Amino acid sequence: MKKLFTLFILTFSIMLFTNTNVASAQSNPGFNSNYWSKVRKVKATKKVTTHLVTLKHGDWANNTKILQSKNINRGQIIKVQNGGASWGWIVSGKGFNSHHKAFWTMNKPLNTKWFKLVK
Repeated sequence: MKKLFTLFILTFSIMLFTNTNVASAQSNPGFNSNYWSKVRKVKATKKVTTHLVTLKHGDWANNTKILQSKNINRGQIIKVQNGGASWGWIVSGKGFNSHHKAFWTMNKPLNTKWFKLVK
């Protein structure tokens, strides 16, 4: 009985030390994280649409006009920033030039699953 118990402990110990897998997970900070208050460079992992919007006088909800729409293709590198509750993502970078009267925005998706960070 002692030999069986010792064999069991020895087998269990060997299994315990040989099956240690090291896993690392990498994910983007959440949409509401303070990380996105600065402009960050990202690479799109799927196709999404952005809009060039302008504001007229008054409330943004009633006086927003879409001037142009563009697609961000998979693999394209752009810069994004959290635009708050009103605008979702503010997009900049090559081909997405903003100025004092208009800027590029994307309301959806309000998550970080459509891109990867570029270091």
